[in-house]
Amino acid sequence: MEHIEQKEEAFKKSLELLMTLAKKQGGVVSEDQIHNSFPEIELSLEQMEAIREYLKLNKVGIDEAVNYDDYITLEEKDYLTSYLTEISGIKQIMETEKQVVFLESSTGNPNAIEKMIGHFLPRVADIAKLYTGQGVLLEDLIGEGNMALTLGMQMLGEAVSFEEAEQILIQSVMNAMEQLIWNATQSDREDETFLQKMNRIAETAFELAQDLEREVLVSELAKEMDESEEVILECIKMAGGKIDGINHESE
Repeated sequence: MEHIEQKEEAFKKSLELLMTLAKKQGGVVSEDQIHNSFPEIELSLEQMEAIREYLKLNKVGIDEAVNYDDYITLEEKDYLTSYLTEISGIKQIMETEKQVVFLESSTGNPNAIEKMIGHFLPRVADIAKLYTGQGVLLEDLIGEGNMALTLGMQMLGEAVSFEEAEQILIQSVMNAMEQLIWNATQSDREDETFLQKMNRIAETAFELAQDLEREVLVSELAKEMDESEEVILECIKMAGGKIDGINHESE
């Protein structure tokens, strides 16, 4: 049993690393990279098919990029077109000057830092497209990614080459977007939990009022539900100041 759990954990970890690789490569992996990501696992045909389906659901192409027009809304397409047009005039760093620009930016040269940021702005948009459809607007993803890109410039002292700096910056952008999505998801969960609590308060108040044949006091409802009066009062406030069955006058 323990051996099976270890294999499942290893499979999940390998899948996470494959997804990270895909995002760094613009949402594309090769067949060889899929197999190489699971070195200790002899993948069956069923497992390979499951992996391909998982990648597809997460907008990752195999050997060629997916068509993101199938995933983003018309509003997001318009924003993306406008954004890419806006940054199209920014010059990309030539291959022959990458190391020089990196070294100058890592010492705090403002012109070099500006060049580095400008060079990666299109990459931020590409990465943002990988995270669409997860509860956060493309515009917000790009905004968060651009902020992370700017802040990431402060970490370039850890790199020794342009390629290492690129890895640091791209990872910083990905982490920021994933955190933004997590925060949005967490907020949705909290809202849902609060809504459920409001519904439970309303149902309990209605039932208790029927039993007592009168409106119930907040203190009575709090005791019945084993909940604090503050929480119930906050729910009443969020419900517009009135929940049927509750005596809202001060006690």
